[in-house]
Formats: sequence, structure tokens, C-alpha cells
Amino acid sequence: SEIKDPDRFKESFKQLLSDRTNMYEEVVKCKDIFDTAAEESCIDLIKTRLGCQSRCPVCGTKCDNTEINHTKHYGKRHLGSAFYGCTIGVTNKPLLWLCCHLWLTSSVCIGETEFHPKQNYFLERAPEWLDDLEQKSKTGDLYNDSKLPPEQRRAWMAVRHALVYRYSTTGMEDLENYDENLYPAIESVSADFEPKWDYNQS
Repeated sequence: SEIKDPDRFKESFKQLLSDRTNMYEEVVKCKDIFDTAAEESCIDLIKTRLGCQSRCPVCGTKCDNTEINHTKHYGKRHLGSAFYGCTIGVTNKPLLWLCCHLWLTSSVCIGETEFHPKQNYFLERAPEWLDDLEQKSKTGDLYNDSKLPPEQRRAWMAVRHALVYRYSTTGMEDLENYDENLYPAIESVSADFEPKWDYNQS
């Protein structure tokens, strides 16, 4: 069959090619937008599942804040600082207090630098944890006590030989004795204890 208006046909054909090129460019642009959105969504999902990876610098407690882009960390329960290798000044004995204990009366030593009171360390070096510990030092569980919670005292007695050995490289030494009214007589795992992990899940 014969084309009656070749110029119009050429223009229509050019327009089709141009439309096809524009459509391809739009598809590529949309694909990039979808890929970016999908990647961000996956990252947010993984972050939500894993939670914040920040840890309290004094006791090692993992942040429990579930907001994606938060700037303030908090821990539901902080640990006794000895679990993370902290010792009492020159004695090198295990520091069996929570981070919020003796908030305005005790010091934190990091290397050769002493921060007094403890609050100043968080103010200067870990401000993202300050609000959490400030609040716990005033109204948290055991805020007016300087003893570890009972479950942490039991845990310390159960693992103290292994932890003192582990942190002996930084000078930690075990206490000669423990108050039997506070620390139960639990046999501790040995100093060379190595946990055995079972990676096979049923």
C-alpha cells in the first residue's frame, strides 16, 4: 500500500521514536527511584530489627532506642561496670556499680584522664547517653542505692573468675572477699572458661 502523505508519516514516525526514547528514559528514572526507595526501606527494616548498635561506653549496655534516626541513647537496664572491665581507681578492684550510681560523687578514669563527677564524663565524651543516665540517677530503679541489682550480683559471682582473668591485662584484680549478705556464694566458672556456641538452630 502506498503512503499518501510521506512527510506526515516521517513526522509521526519521528514522534514515535522520540516518545519511545522518552518512555525509556522515564522507565530508567523510575527504576532508579524505586531502587533507591527499596534500598532505604531495606536498610530501615534491618535497622529496626537489629536496633541501635550503640553501647554505653562505661558498661557496654546496648541502646534500646527503636527510633530509626535518634540522637539520644538509652538502656532499659545498665550493667555493673565491672562486666565491661571497669575498675575502682588505683585499687584495680572490680567496679560493682551501675553507671548512674554515685552520679555526682564518684569519678570515671579513662586512661590518665579523670572526670569528676562521673556526670562530666558523659557530658564531655558521651552526651548522647547523658539524658538517660541523668534521669536514672534521679528516678531510676536503685537510683538511691550503690549496689548492683540482685540478678547482676548473682551473675557477677557466677562469672567473676573468667572476667577478672579476661580484664587482668588492664590490671583488674578480684576482691579478697564479698559481703555474703549481698553476694551469694555461687561457684564461678573457671578463669579459662570459653563459651561453646551452638550455631545449629532447629
